[in-house]
Amino acid sequence: MLEIMPVGSLVRITKLRVAPNALFAPGNRGEHVPGGDNPGVSLPVDYANEGILLRPPELGERVLVLRLVRDGDRAPGAFRSGPIVEMSTDKFTTLNSVYRIELLAQRPPWA
Repeated sequence: MLEIMPVGSLVRITKLRVAPNALFAPGNRGEHVPGGDNPGVSLPVDYANEGILLRPPELGERVLVLRLVRDGDRAPGAFRSGPIVEMSTDKFTTLNSVYRIELLAQRPPWA
């Protein structure tokens, strides 16, 4: 199972690949509008964000992160996954995507 990551931890979430039998194909980087309306597509593969974990991974629930960085650039906002259908040591799977989650710090450096 995933390492326990307390609320308030600094994490990085990266989309590794499309989930088996995904509901939506991933968008491509040239056409995907970050933070915008992208109907009928999921996040592009290799999408990465870093931020403060507000809701840790749990089967049937969504991961929620107060985003600070998206794809290496400052991008305040929020990340919310789809409901989790499978979890492993450092990954979780939603209906569309397989993500890796990495613990960067138990508490943000400014806390």
